[in-house]
Amino acid sequence: MQESSKMLVIGNQTVYFKSSEEMNEIQDGTIDIIITSPPYNRGKHYSSDSKAE
Repeated sequence: MQESSKMLVIGNQTVYFKSSEEMNEIQDGTIDIIITSPPYNRGKHYSSDSKAE
């Protein structure tokens, strides 16, 4: 396993921890999955008593 501050390589898989705007090293057609964590529903307030059933 190779590790740096911006990527993690395990076998033939690479996980990048940076903005997609800074990923010029990735070639077109080589991405299988993208996992993001943007601030969805920012500013949306939910009631504290609602439950998912």
